[in-house]
Parts: sequence; structure tokens; C-alpha cells
Amino acid sequence: MSRRTSHRLDKLLIMPALFALIMAGHALAGTPRSYAALNIAIDSGGQARYNFNLFIARPLTDAQRSSLESLLGASIKERQYPGRDSDDDGDDDYDDGDAPQPAPRPSSEIVARSEVQAPPDTNGAKPAKTAEQSRPVFLTAQWTKQLPRNGMEIEDQIEAGALLRAVIALGANTLTISVSHPKTGYSGCTEQGPARSNLYGNYSSTEFHQYFLSTPTSSGQPDAIKIAFGYTHRMLAMRAVGAGIFFLLPVILVLWRRMSASRSRTEDAAADRFAAIRLLNLISIGLPISWWVFRSVSGVRDLTRFVDSGYSRGLRTVIEIGVYALPPLLFIVICALILNPLLRRTDVDGTVKPRLFREIGGSLLRSYLPLLLSICALLEVIQGEFAVAMGLMIAGQALRMMGRSLKPGGSGYGAHALIVTQLRERVLELASRAGVRLGQIYVLPMDESKMANAFATSSNNVLLCEYLLRQMNKREVDGVVAHEISHLRLNHPRIKQITTYGSLILPLAISIVMPFISSALMLLTHSTMFLSGYMMLRTRTDLMYAGAVVISILLRLVLSRRFEYSADALAVTITRDPEAMITALVKLARLNLLPMNWSRFDENLLTHPSTMRRVRAIASRYGVPQERLQMLIDNPDTGQEFYSLTGTAPAASAQVPEVHPAPWQAPAPRPMSKHRKGKPFTLIPAQFGLLATLLCFFLTRPGHVAGDFLASYGFPVALAIAIAGAMGLILSSHLIKLKLLSVMPKKVSFVPTRPDAFPGLDLGNLAKYTDDFVALGFNPAADYTSEHENMNFSGFARLFINPSRRCFAEVNQVMAGNMAVTPMRCMILSCLGTKWSLSTTGSQPQAVLWASRLPENLVCYRPGATPTDLYREHLSQRNYIGNELGAEVSGEMSVQYYLVRSGENALKRRARLKRMNALVYLLRIDLFNRKPKTDWLGRFAKHQNKMRDGRNLELEEV
Repeated sequence: MSRRTSHRLDKLLIMPALFALIMAGHALAGTPRSYAALNIAIDSGGQARYNFNLFIARPLTDAQRSSLESLLGASIKERQYPGRDSDDDGDDDYDDGDAPQPAPRPSSEIVARSEVQAPPDTNGAKPAKTAEQSRPVFLTAQWTKQLPRNGMEIEDQIEAGALLRAVIALGANTLTISVSHPKTGYSGCTEQGPARSNLYGNYSSTEFHQYFLSTPTSSGQPDAIKIAFGYTHRMLAMRAVGAGIFFLLPVILVLWRRMSASRSRTEDAAADRFAAIRLLNLISIGLPISWWVFRSVSGVRDLTRFVDSGYSRGLRTVIEIGVYALPPLLFIVICALILNPLLRRTDVDGTVKPRLFREIGGSLLRSYLPLLLSICALLEVIQGEFAVAMGLMIAGQALRMMGRSLKPGGSGYGAHALIVTQLRERVLELASRAGVRLGQIYVLPMDESKMANAFATSSNNVLLCEYLLRQMNKREVDGVVAHEISHLRLNHPRIKQITTYGSLILPLAISIVMPFISSALMLLTHSTMFLSGYMMLRTRTDLMYAGAVVISILLRLVLSRRFEYSADALAVTITRDPEAMITALVKLARLNLLPMNWSRFDENLLTHPSTMRRVRAIASRYGVPQERLQMLIDNPDTGQEFYSLTGTAPAASAQVPEVHPAPWQAPAPRPMSKHRKGKPFTLIPAQFGLLATLLCFFLTRPGHVAGDFLASYGFPVALAIAIAGAMGLILSSHLIKLKLLSVMPKKVSFVPTRPDAFPGLDLGNLAKYTDDFVALGFNPAADYTSEHENMNFSGFARLFINPSRRCFAEVNQVMAGNMAVTPMRCMILSCLGTKWSLSTTGSQPQAVLWASRLPENLVCYRPGATPTDLYREHLSQRNYIGNELGAEVSGEMSVQYYLVRSGENALKRRARLKRMNALVYLLRIDLFNRKPKTDWLGRFAKHQNKMRDGRNLELEEV
């Protein structure tokens, strides 16, 4: 160990010992020096809390007490000083109120120090204690006062001279007055001498003023101390002008961009549109962050808290959130309105304007503002404002839900699993080359936005846009798919998530660890420099988090650009086709109306490098000549062979043999296709229930309006918290139920149609199923589609009728726009009596349908079964179930009868869901996803037992 380190350790050990010796010396030396102190703490609303302390050597007389109480305006409490026990009774003489105190016994020490000796009691009792013999007393007084407020200024005055003369007359030597009030635009408090630097005052949201008064004749001592702070009209005007200039800067920038585009009158509409979108995205991200910093630096946040100090806690939370979120949102909308003509240049039909605001508003509400509100909530938790933090979290969740409702319209069906055999096998082959195990391949149906793009997620899923698949040939699609698979192979999504969350969590870690580090360094160095740094970070946490957000965004942009180059290189290695990769990038730029090249400054604010730099990097790396590169850029059509989106027609089926039904037995559980389990649906309302519980917990604490209200009526707080959580759970689940009901039909109509009306229809499998059912004795009856008011997807169905066996068959496929959502599937159905029905289908069971199933509709799923197998098993099931129920097969074999019953079942399913509890519905979906079922026999078992009991009774009677 070095000498310097040893010396510091000696100091650490010696200093506490010296401090203990000094304190012991003060205690042995006698009573401390008499003093008086007045502490005044003023909040933003002008409510002042006074705390007066007086330490003197002898108790007050009644006249002195009355005079001091009239001067202070508050009652005084008296406590005797717990020093040495002068009466030798072994007890400290605290003032116990009205309890009688034992008479003190004389001691030699008191007699020696006393100026007047009390005469002895003739009855042998202990002598009475005089004022000089009494031990020192400690007097306290506490009271509150509302200081007068004039507009945005608070002013008052303390009669320091009169108070000083009063306490000196009582025996005090000094009077210390401390005043603290919130930091505002100005502080007009009286200053005693030159202002001294205060470590805590420099980095605190509170201003401190201290006055030391000794004798009334001392120079530099104010006779009256003035208290004044707040905001003058000029200060308010300056802050309003500063905020106006802050928000006008992006508006001026947007106006300049629009005017420059109008003056240039360039024919490159894509470049103008790209510049407008880039500028709007920059404003959408930068304005909320800049406003966050501006509020703290310019004092707008302190002004807001000063204004709303008189309101309740809940209303203050609403005001804080509104001041933060509403101004940036309003000016982002204004900037979007100004840039709208530039964005509308590329569309002739005038559909850009509504879609633009839905895209911008949805993106802003789904991602940017919820993220910033979550960071603000974390900041408020660190500062102890739990109610404000919960309000910010709930506001972020509400904005995220609003943003999801503003998603661009179109098919409304959302992304669905890729079912096209050829394309799916090719994607899996490319993933196998790269050594990536894909989770699922999704296709986003083409809507009016016509987005040509592809995405890779951290869960090893790949999403392809239908518009991209229809505009690019096979080689180019392979290059795009290989690019996304390369992102997964190089773990780019996970790396970006880790860096983003790490940069956001780092300030929280610093806030937690910094107190311990600064305390240790201060003890080792005996310097307040580290404490100063900690106080600065503690009071500038909002700036630290704003910097973390900016660093997170910039770091994500830098990583994204570098990842694009590396993914391009690996994609060419996988496909061994650099020219197809080049033409794919050129087509992506043109299909998405983006320029081929942009400046370095623009590139630094984007997630992707310019297309020209990317294709040049590929050409340079893989030896594509410059002339060939220019030719590929000018004419990117390298082939006319496209992937089919309607599936591949299977080979013609063989002759179908005659079907003879066999006795049916309940089948053994069939292995279901493996699928990745997602998050349970019941977690959605559970999150809102937890948020409601936490919000009620923080709002019902003692001192809050809600907590005081419940306490006044004697209502248990725990019960209120439980009710709030249950209400949040029920309301959120009910909203989910209403969302589901909104997409279910209230009235269904069936319209005749033709296969050529659906370009994406799988005609090959349709023809195969038609041949199979005709061979089984079914006759084609009708081609139809369904229509209803809540229709967000379409479908094609072909109905078959078998009059000899009295059953129906249907072949259907669900469509989203021009692309198939589900594979072509078939079903065989029989009606048993007036209310029972039995269907056997070859499709996969779905949790949503199972949760809202009808008790009288019996369904058996046999995924992958051929029509012959379905027909044989259906007849066996029908014979067995019909005999057990005593129901005959309906002889009504018409198209109208089938469609009427199908429409009635759809309406019954909606009515059943409307009556069902939303939580029960979500729980059924989760249970089915955990353990899927292939046979839905409804109330068949219950009716079967009832029928058997009736037969047994008849046999007993016989």
C-alpha cells in the first residue's frame, strides 16, 4: 500500500474520532449557547410554513410567553433541554405536558452556580426550583400562512427587527432566519451583504436566503426582510416570445422548402416528395425532443408548475402532459398541411391527402410520442412524482392505441402467412443457405398505398409486400429476400434493439449509481466537486435523458446504414447474382418514388444510404463494369419471369372409388401443425388493469385529493384500488369485444360471382376439388361470395349438392385484394333436423372460431385430408350422431336453404359473442392456442346422455 493511500485511510479513521471527541467535549462543558432560528419554506402557491425554534437558559414567564406568541401569531410549545441531570434523579426532565413533575433535589454544583439560593422548606420537603436553577428550555412554534399574491408575483415582509429584540430580551444571542422558495423568473428577497455561492442552490429548483442577526445596533442588518418572487409581465412576455420563436422556426423552414420547390418547378416530383417526407420526419422526431429540452432550459417547466400549483394533483398531471405533448403535435400537423401540395404531386386521383395524414399521424402516435412519454414517466419516477409518471404512461398507451386505429386502410386483413408453394420453398431454400431458421413468412396485401418493401423482425420472421412481388421478377425477389435473411443472419435487429434500449437505460443506471460513487469519491478526496457533479445530474435529469434519446436515434441511424451495406454483400453471396441485386435496389427506389441519390447531410438523417452508393458498392465489390452498371440503372428489367401468387395446380386426381361408410368411432388425437405461440390475448386487458391499479394506488395515498375523499367517508383504500383494477380489466376487455363485434356482420347477403372476378384465386386446386366432388356424386350448384356492411375481406365459394346422400360440399378461399389469404379448402356439411348440423372440413382449426362456436354446430377438422377421406368419415359421423340424437337428415337440398342457414349461423355467432363475457372469450382463445382441438361436438355428449337415460327408463318400464 502506498504512503498516500495509507495517509487517506488514516484520515478516514481519525476524522470520525475527532468529531466524537469534540461533541463529547461540548456535552461535558455545559449547556450550548442560546440562539433563535426562524425557517420559512414557501411553495409555488404562496403557502408558507413557518418553524420557529428558541433555545434559552431559563423558562419563560407567562407574560413573556404571551408577548412572544402575539408577536409570532402562533402558540409555543416548551421542552426542557435533555442535557445533564442536575437533580441527580437519573432521569431527563422533559416537559410531559400536564403530568406532575417530581421536585428536584439540591446538588452542590447547582448551588455553586446559582446566584439566588431558595430558602429551605420548613416541612423537610425539597426546596422549590427557581428560574436560575432551572435547566435550559427549547421552545418551538409551527404555523402556516398564505402569502399575498398579485397576479404572478408573491410578496410579503418579515419584521426581523422586532423579532430580534424580543428574542434578545429572552436571553438569545443570535437570530437566524432562513427563507426558501421555488426558483422563478426573479427573486426580490432582501440580501444581507454580497450574495454567496450555494452548492445546493446552483443545482436545485429551490432558492435559499439566510440572514444572521445578532444585536439590533449591528450594521448591515435589515430591520424588515422582504420576500418577493414570481414572474413579471415582461418575463412572461419574453418566455412567450421565446416559445413562439422556437415553434416558428420549423414552420419557417417548411415554408422555405415549399417556396423553393415552387420556384424551381422541377419535373422530378419524386425528389420533391422525398425531400418533403424527410423534412417532415425530421420535424416529427426532433420537435418533441427539442421542446423537452427547451422547457427545462428556458424555465417554461418552472412557469407551468408555478401556474398550476393551486390545482389538484390530478389536474396538475393533466396540465403537465398537455403542455408537453400538445404544442409539438399541433405544429407537426401545421407543417404537414404546408407540405401537403408537395406530397400530392405524384397522385392524380387525389387520394394522397387523407392517406398522408393517417400515415403520419399513426406513425407519430404509435412510436415517437409514446416513447417520449415513457421516458418522461421514467424521469418522473426518479424524481418521486409517481402520479405524474402513471399519467404519462397511460397517455402513452392511449396514444399508441389511437395510432393503431389510424393505420392506412386497404384490405384491412393485415399480414398473413405465405401459402404459395413455389415462393415459400424458395425463401426457405435461401434461408437454409444462410444458416437461418425462419419462424414464419408473411405477405402484406396490396392496398392503395402500394408500398414495395420487405422487413425482417427479431423473431426471425420475414414480411414481404404483395406490391413488391407483383412488380419484380424472380431474380430480384430472391435478392430482396436474401437481403432480409442476411439481416437475420448477422443479428442486425437484435443489435439495434440492444443499442436502443441500452442508450435509454444508461441514464437510469447513472442516476442510481451516481450517489454512491460521488459519496465515496467525496470521502476519499475531501472535495465537494463530486457532490456538485451529482447535484447537477440530479437536477438536470431531463436534459440527460434528452441527450440519451438523441444519442439513441443517431446511433440507430449510423448502425442501420452500415448494416445495409453488409446485408447487401451477404445477399449477393447467397444468391450469387449481383446484377439482380442492383436492379432490385433500382426498382425499389422507383416504386417507392425515391430519388436515386441524395446528399451526405440527408443521408446522415436516414436509415438507408442512397441507392446510387449501394449499387456502386455492389458493383465495385463483385466486379460489375461501369458500363454494365449504368445500363442496369437505365434499364433494370432483367427478366420477365415472376412468381405466381395463386399457387401451383396439382396433378389430376385418379378415379375416385365408391365410398361405403363404416361404423364411426371417436378418433385419436391428431397431431397439429407446429406453430409459434404468441403472447396470450388475456395479457392485453391485464396490462390495462395493472395500470389502473397503480394509478389508483398513487392517487389514493395520504395527502392526495382522492385519498382524503375516501378517508372522509371511511371507504377502504384497498377496496378502491381493487375496484379500479377490476374496472380497468373489464373496460379494456369490453373495448376488445366491441372491436371484434365491429368486424362481424349484422346482416349477410350472398351474391353470385365467377372465378375470373378474383385474379388471385387458386384455379388449379379449384378444378381439382371440383373433379373430386363430381366423382363422389356431387353436382356443382352455385358460385357465390358474401357481402356485409363490415366487410374487410372477400372470398370465393363453390357449392355442391349430393341429393342421394342428402349433404352439401363447399370449396372456398379467402381473398385480400388480389391475393389469397388462405389456401383452397373444402368442407362437407349435413343438416340434422331443424337446429343441428355436422360439418367435416380439411382446413386447420382456428381459435377465434372455436371461442365463438355454436353448441348445435358440430365440426370435425381433418387438416390435409382428401375429399374422399372427408366424405367417408362424414357419412360415418352422421350415421352415428343422427342415431344417438334421434334426428333425421334434412331432405331440403336447395341452394337457398343452405345460404339461409349459413347466414343465420353467422348472425347467431355474433349474438353469442355479444352475450359472452369478453374475458371468457379471450381466455378460450388462449386455452385453444395452448392445446388445439380438432373435434367440436358442442352439446352432443350432453344430449347423448339424456337420450340414453330416456331409453333406459323405457326399458325399465317394459
